[in-house]
This record gives sequence, structure tokens and C-alpha cells, in this order.
Amino acid sequence: MGAHRLICGRFGKMAMGAFSDSMGRIGGYRRYWQTDLLVAGMLVAISIGLSLGGIDLTISRWCFGMGEAGSWPVSDRGPWAIWYYLPAVIMSVVVGLCLVTLVGTALKKGASRYPLYSLFVLLALWIGSALLAEGVLKMNWGRPRPVQLSEFGGWMAFQPVWRPGAAGRGHAFPCGHSTAVFCLSAFYFLLRRKRPRRAVAVLGLALTLGLGVGFTRVRGGGHFASDVAWGAAIVFAVNLVLYYMVLNIPAREDGLYAPLSRGRKRGVVVGLILVPLVVQLLVFAMSPLHEEMHSEFPLDAPVQPGALRIMSDVCPISLQLVDEGPLLIHAELVGYGMPGSGFDARLGFKGEDGVLTGDLRCQTQGWVFKRRGRIMIRLPVGDVQRVTIDAGEHAIWVEPGRVTGSAAVAMVVQGGTLTLPPGWEMVPVREGRPEAGVRIRPREAD
Repeated sequence: MGAHRLICGRFGKMAMGAFSDSMGRIGGYRRYWQTDLLVAGMLVAISIGLSLGGIDLTISRWCFGMGEAGSWPVSDRGPWAIWYYLPAVIMSVVVGLCLVTLVGTALKKGASRYPLYSLFVLLALWIGSALLAEGVLKMNWGRPRPVQLSEFGGWMAFQPVWRPGAAGRGHAFPCGHSTAVFCLSAFYFLLRRKRPRRAVAVLGLALTLGLGVGFTRVRGGGHFASDVAWGAAIVFAVNLVLYYMVLNIPAREDGLYAPLSRGRKRGVVVGLILVPLVVQLLVFAMSPLHEEMHSEFPLDAPVQPGALRIMSDVCPISLQLVDEGPLLIHAELVGYGMPGSGFDARLGFKGEDGVLTGDLRCQTQGWVFKRRGRIMIRLPVGDVQRVTIDAGEHAIWVEPGRVTGSAAVAMVVQGGTLTLPPGWEMVPVREGRPEAGVRIRPREAD
């Protein structure tokens, strides 16, 4: 314990000393970082402006009107696919070139600034886009996307960007696609001192490409305009801090720091590969998942009694029996998972040929940890007389709502423990009949 405290104390003192030294050296480059602070302030001001006065909703309504009646325009097909997949191409090329440069120079003797530049670009991509934008803000801010809003056919209410919602409930803030492209502003900083005109051109190109990608996402209902603007502001601020305060590249370019030895270069390469990988995996493993469904099938028109099939390995199921419709299903599923994991929730009703049928499937995909939630089904027993449920090992509760003493429903339970309300009973149904299983109904008085 004493050794652990000694090591932590020494590491803390070294870190504070390095930070103080770095802050002391950047004073000589005030004329550069003051201008960059002004640019960052302008990006933040634009982001705040787009977040106020209902501008987000106005722009989304305009984009919604571009598509066919009651739908968003397609944003990942045809010519728009170029903008949709551009961030992945840019990230792959830039990361590949930086890693090759780092590995190649680490094996050679002699001083070179390219490893430092590659390190800066990689950290800008990782911290600004992958870690902060995608891993922390997007997964935890909980802002619903435009396609999820009730105004555009969804089920959620609009949420201003400054008001965080339930973690994992929405992934609108910030726009990940455009944020990845805005990371190209790192090259603006590298050209900042020696080639200022090229630096401005690179910054303009990064902002133009990022806005083009962002417009594609706004156009398709994936993000609001403020999500795109805040992505640019966040990334530029991260790059500014990395360039001046963390790596202090201007001072290193002027020889105010001793060059790294060959062994330390190799350590930087190994650390740059392993540390971000481990941290990113931990962040994603703790990332919240959220899936919500709400569907209502009106039974105004005459329909013949039908069936409902339910399959879920996620959470308990609650059946609320009522005499009259509508048939309503609401599911809210939460958990934590790795990249690519989530909930596969599908829900559908149909009343073809005057017969009502429904199908609900809630299952997990990939590695999902600590999953929980509740599926509530309001079931009009006069119109849905047969229910088939496979809930794995989860509980199935029957809750009588507004039902008469004669209400009953045939039920087949393939998995899960069935709990009935007091005064209800299960009556076996003869084999071979379509509703084979048990029929649950209020117990008749003696």
C-alpha cells in the first residue's frame, strides 16, 4: 500500500510538473492560440445560435418535406451514399498513414517531426471523435433523433440539446459522421505557423466536407443541425488543447524539448496502440443501450378474434387484460453493451381478412450486460383470444384490468414463469384444438 501511494505520488508530481512546464512555454505563442481561441468561440457561438428558438425543428421540418409524403429523404443510397460513407474512408486512410509513419520512424535513427505530427493527428481522431463524441456524449446524452420524434411519425418528444435525457435513449448528439470529418482540422494546426494560407484552406476544406456530411445526416432525419455544429466546435476545441497544452507542438518544433530516444519512440508507438484500444473497449462496455417501442392497434372496425405471439429473452412481460381495445404494446429495454450490441425489437399488428394477428420479438444482439426493462401489453380479450409466449426464464404476470367475470384467454407458455392474479385459475384445454394450452379466467364462486 505504501509503495502504491509512493508511485502514485511521484506520477502525480511528474504530471503536474509537466503540465506547469507546458503552460509556461505556450506563453510565447500567444499570437497563434489567441486567434485559434477566437475561431473556437465563433464555432461555439454558431452552435448556440442553432440550438435556440426552435431552429433545429424548423430545419428538420424543411428536410422532412424533401421526401415522399410522410417519410424522410433517403440519405445512404444513390449519390448521397458518397457523403454517408466518406467519414469511414477518411478515418481509415488517415489512421493507416499515421500508424505507418509512427512505426517506420520508430525503427530509424535520427530526429524527425513526423512521429510527433502523427501522434497529434491520431490523438485528435481518437479523443475528439471516437472517445468523446461517440463513446461518451452520443451514448450518454440521450437526445432523440428527428426520426424518433412524434412530429415525424415516431413516439418521442423533442429535446433541446442543452437538456440531457435518459442515457442511451437517443443517439443524436453529436453527429458522429460529421465529427469524424471535422477532425481533419488537426492538419490546420500543423500548417498553422509555417504555411498559414494552406492552413486556412485546410480548415475550410474540413468544415465544408463536415457540413456536407452533416447535411446528409440532417436530411435523412438522423441528426439536428445543432448536432452537426456542436461536433465541429467540440473537435476544434479538443485539437486546440492537444496542440498547445498537451503536446505543445510549437515549442517542440522550436527545439525547446529534448528529442525522444529510440527506445521511448517505440514505447510511444506501443502505448498509442494499446492504451486507446483498452480505454475504448472499457468505454463501450459501459455504454448504455436503450430501446423503446410503443404501438397501438385500434379495433374500431369489426375483426374476428385473433392471436398474439410474443418472444423475448430480455425482461419480464406484463399482460393487462381488458374487455375493449385498442391492443397496445409498450416496451422499454435498457442495458450496457459492447460495440455492435443492442436490442432487436420488432413489433407488428395486422388485421388482414378481418382477423387480428400480432407479433412481438424482443431479443438481444451481441454482448449486452445488465439488461433490464419491462414489456407491457394491454390485451382486449374479446378480440385476442390466444396468446403464445416464450420469455425464456423471465416472469410473465397477468394483471386484470377492466374485465368482466366471464373474460378468458387461451395461453401457451413455452418459457417463463406464469403468475396469475388472486382469484384466477388455469383450465387445461383439450389437446388437438387450435388454442391448445391453458385457458386462464376468474375462478367461479362456490
